[in-house]
Amino acid sequence: MDRTEKLEYEKGVEQYLDDNKVYDLFEKLLKELIINKPEDPIDYLIERLKRKETKRIFITGYSETHKKEISKSIANALGYECISMDHLIQREISKKMENSNEIKKNYDQNLLINDEIAIDLVRNQLIKFEEENCSYIFEGFPRNRNQAIFLQSIGLLLDNIIILTNTREIDMNIRAVKDIFLGFYCEIPVDKYSKDIDIIDELTKLLRFKNKTNAARRPPRIILATPPCIDKNGIADRICTQLRIIHVNIMDLLRKEIEKKNSNSLDILNSLEKNELVDDRIVLKLLEDRLYCSDCMINGWIVTGFPKTKKQIISFEKLNPEIKPSLIAIVDVGNEKIEEKVSKIKFDPKTGKYYKEIGENKFVNINNLKQEASKDIVRRLESRKQDEPEILKKRLEIWNEVHVTLNEKDYKNLLNLDGDNEENLSQLIIDAVGYNS
Repeated sequence: MDRTEKLEYEKGVEQYLDDNKVYDLFEKLLKELIINKPEDPIDYLIERLKRKETKRIFITGYSETHKKEISKSIANALGYECISMDHLIQREISKKMENSNEIKKNYDQNLLINDEIAIDLVRNQLIKFEEENCSYIFEGFPRNRNQAIFLQSIGLLLDNIIILTNTREIDMNIRAVKDIFLGFYCEIPVDKYSKDIDIIDELTKLLRFKNKTNAARRPPRIILATPPCIDKNGIADRICTQLRIIHVNIMDLLRKEIEKKNSNSLDILNSLEKNELVDDRIVLKLLEDRLYCSDCMINGWIVTGFPKTKKQIISFEKLNPEIKPSLIAIVDVGNEKIEEKVSKIKFDPKTGKYYKEIGENKFVNINNLKQEASKDIVRRLESRKQDEPEILKKRLEIWNEVHVTLNEKDYKNLLNLDGDNEENLSQLIIDAVGYNS
């Protein structure tokens, strides 16, 4: 095996380990060994691998976030057991034991019950879940610093801690929980969603896709596939800021190629002026060359404006595993919603900037929503040629074909997202990648 073959083999092995979550498995087994310290590690690992893989998810948060309803719905969707702290407390009160009156008094006044009692109730329930070897969602715990420290100290390997918050409340106890699990929890601001079902759908998708992990992994490689008129660059830029990865915009690559005035330049320019797709071979070659650049290889990347055709999807599958995506995020928006978005987007022919209508004769820069357009700019704004009804219809047909093809492929790393919650998409993708926000 020569040096090139050896390098290719090593890349293939690395891709296999990444795709099949072997890094995560090794990390989990190693942690269990350290925590349990079995006399015979080999026998322990053999028995451990025979057991069904379980998930341990805790959902806590502020009081007015519908934690219980959301937890039950997610558990039903995933086929997990679900227990709430309220249920454990009410069950304890019904036993009419020595501490029942004290528990009931605090519970009726909407106060936290004594930490020792709460921790004891939780410990007994966790022992039951572990004996049954089942996946579960525990709602309403931990609620303060002491409870969080307990959960951290017992050596239980948690898969997720989800904290539901809103902008109307301040809860110092939950802030203390965040401090204990800093860098591990996932925060969901519930008041940014119009309905609870939207929160349930998004969390269910994320929990199905990938759980939080601290395992070593390759830099994220993301394809963000969106329909026309979604602010894909804004979404990608927010992801890049948090994950410190490189944004590869296909349109930017095409513009730079035009500036080179080479054999491809005229073909690209003609296609863009006619609102037609650029030749697949040109797009794929430009993209492949960019992804092999050192900044992308070292830091990871997110690609926008791709794929545009079935051929691009098929061709990209054949590329070296080293530059294949670790996540394909598809944003789903109905045609009517897209047409509504299109009607509000205008173009400034003088500066080349795009603006979005937010009121009668009021527009903001689409890339900086705080920057309102002056009266002079508003007067010269025009509709984009690409948004004319016939051209838009063709663009939507192309997108729908790509959307269907991607979903038919049944990729393991495919994540479908609801584009109606556009402002939450960046964080959902970050969570799906498995990196902490």
